[in-house]
Amino acid sequence: MNIPIIFQLKLQRDIQFHNNIIKFYGVALFEPEYQNVQSKNYLLVMEYADSGTLKNYLKENFNNFTWNDKYNLAYQLTSAVSCLHNERIVHRDLHSGNVLVHQNTIKLSDFGLSKRIESSSNTKTKFFGCVPYVDPKSVGVLFWELSSGQPPFATEEYDIDLALEISQGRREKPILNTPENYIKIYTECWDNEPDNRPTINQVLERLKEIITKTTENH
Repeated sequence: MNIPIIFQLKLQRDIQFHNNIIKFYGVALFEPEYQNVQSKNYLLVMEYADSGTLKNYLKENFNNFTWNDKYNLAYQLTSAVSCLHNERIVHRDLHSGNVLVHQNTIKLSDFGLSKRIESSSNTKTKFFGCVPYVDPKSVGVLFWELSSGQPPFATEEYDIDLALEISQGRREKPILNTPENYIKIYTECWDNEPDNRPTINQVLERLKEIITKTTENH
């Protein structure tokens, strides 16, 4: 088995205890169809997600969402990322295509680009994954997506020009009727200056406070 798959399995082993992280069940081996072919293909067998990606889930269900639903999804997502960080892991490819949903529950997936924080800090910065998510903190962008029901910059080409504009501070604008305390969280998360961004555990606590207050008011 190749090294990237082994590394991904080791990461998965350390974090799959969390309810908002996709479970790993095993590896399937595809034998070469012809005797003279030496390569082997492996397939990771993962937990089933009945609603597919978060991107698709929002597309299909967004019109029925309340703000309580959005807060809950944001909290689950943050909880999963917090689990990674507590285990000294960074995802590095966090976008709505790599977040799955099963029975209305977030399931963070695809750790192919993930690294231990120690090894990640020693590598040169590169663009990974989906352009609108790579420069600002991805959690902030996903929070915006939860408030809008669509990916950021959905009508534009995901190219180097957009990446440069984002790196220079371009962001999506808040959606009308979004609560101010929620806007404050995600705009702080995607601040250009890393020192101004809250930690993932601080975000988790702030969301918990919002959810608690919202529940008490109802």
